[in-house]
Amino acid sequence: MLLFLKWRDAIRLMMSFAIWGVFGLATAADPAAGYPSRPIRFVASTAAGGGNDILPRLLGMHMAANWNQQVIVDLRPGAAAIAGTQFAAHAVPDGYTLIVISNTYSLNLSLYEKLPYDTLKDLDRVSLFAVAPLVLVAHPTVPAQSLPEVIRLVQEKPAQIDYFGVLVTGGTPRSIIAKLHHEIRRIIALPVVKAQFDDLGVEPVDYGPEQFTAFVKADISKWAKIFAESGIKTTSIQ
Repeated sequence: MLLFLKWRDAIRLMMSFAIWGVFGLATAADPAAGYPSRPIRFVASTAAGGGNDILPRLLGMHMAANWNQQVIVDLRPGAAAIAGTQFAAHAVPDGYTLIVISNTYSLNLSLYEKLPYDTLKDLDRVSLFAVAPLVLVAHPTVPAQSLPEVIRLVQEKPAQIDYFGVLVTGGTPRSIIAKLHHEIRRIIALPVVKAQFDDLGVEPVDYGPEQFTAFVKADISKWAKIFAESGIKTTSIQ
């Protein structure tokens, strides 16, 4: 009887090890299984109060409540959003550094002769979640001859659609990207968020990683064509 009990206990112990071993392998195989397990950094590439600051705070608040993890908004303005984008591009690709971008993300590739990151390779697209109308205007006292390139752009494209999307560092596991997209989709579907978007003058959309990437590539091509036709020259980052 004692021997039987010992064998039964041994079998239970081996089964327990097997179960935990399978669980450990599953966790190791899927990086998103335990994500997030620590605070998330949401980079804002514009000054406080801008769309790239307000929107990550809004998303971050709901992410924190759902995942029970702190979401920190990290203001890194400067150089037409290049400073914040560079920081996110060079972070550890583990899904803990996010950035909200607007269409300057694709525009900068044509505007500047050399960027400190690869626009498509160093950042992965997660979700295009909002769009807003954008109109470029100038004060009547501004000398027209000092802004010929901008004027040509305005004449050709008087209104553009500004977009807001979430990116992560390039090389982030696809399962984490999928989990982030699912969470953003959940958030923008909330009635309270829809009402806040309406107050901000933005419209929710739901583009996943593939659709968002296709959108960005088309936007890059569009701006490259506009710059080529208008004769605008690229500039150096100061």
